[in-house]
Amino acid sequence: MPFRLCTIYSSPARLDAMLDRERLSLAAALDRLAPRGAAYAHDVEGPDDMPAHIRSMLTSTSLSVPVSAGRMVLGTWQALYLIEHRDRPYTREVVLHYLGTRRG
Repeated sequence: MPFRLCTIYSSPARLDAMLDRERLSLAAALDRLAPRGAAYAHDVEGPDDMPAHIRSMLTSTSLSVPVSAGRMVLGTWQALYLIEHRDRPYTREVVLHYLGTRRG
């Protein structure tokens, strides 16, 4: 079987790609670990900026997923989510890089 891989990358770094089965539970956990409005030393860009940096460190801006028969190989309950860590709207870029061999 040919090897294929899809890499998902988001930029800037406060938008993360992740695989998970419990998106809402993860969002609640991130809220507890890096609460908005806490007393952070870095708050020049707003009260959601430092929590966004912390959340990005805990998640990831890129993710690689194997591909088979033209579909991402995911677990039964897994899904791909993009998580925006900032409260204000920003322009984000999501890049997909597909790497593999020809069908043979």
